[in-house]
Amino acid sequence: MVATQTKNELLDAALSYARRGWRVFPVHTLLPSGACSCAKPECAPGGKKEKSIGKHPRTAHGLNDATTDERTIRQWWAQWPDANIGIGTGAESGLIVVDIDGDCELPDCLRDLPRTITAQTARGKHLYLAYPDGAKIGNRTKIAGVPIDLRGQGGYVIGPPSLHASGIRYDWLVEPWDCELAEPSAELIAWLTEPKAHANGKAHVTGKP
Repeated sequence: MVATQTKNELLDAALSYARRGWRVFPVHTLLPSGACSCAKPECAPGGKKEKSIGKHPRTAHGLNDATTDERTIRQWWAQWPDANIGIGTGAESGLIVVDIDGDCELPDCLRDLPRTITAQTARGKHLYLAYPDGAKIGNRTKIAGVPIDLRGQGGYVIGPPSLHASGIRYDWLVEPWDCELAEPSAELIAWLTEPKAHANGKAHVTGKP
């Protein structure tokens, strides 16, 4: 069953992120039928792009359209009031996000991380961290062969209170207005970015959430 959510909350959330300097853009959402609002057959339960349900951009240029401009954001959510919220990561938003799925053994550099802005996802959590000045941090999946992904330059995540394909809404565990972004340690940056052996022997790089 799809959880209900007032449409204004999505707009209000998108505006609040933009005021923090996080670039946002509208993303497709889950329909009551279980399909994606894009209406493409492959982006439906059992389809080839099932994992993209409610996660891919609505605008023509996707992530490249991400902005902090309030007028543009209001126009988008007036057109698509149920749109999920994409939050661009990288230097322009001042963000990197560590995506942890399920229960997995964390390295010391993640276990020892100071309190930071944290979102609950359908299967785990997103740790929001400050983008280090002068760094070049991209996107990776299954770091060291465990279900931990990184979103940096050229990437994005889905922000609360967006609706996941499971019918669960993203929510804040540690809210942006109640906490500062933690600064990642040199050890954590090294663990996230240095090439490591993955389960299949290859690194997979992507900017999708």
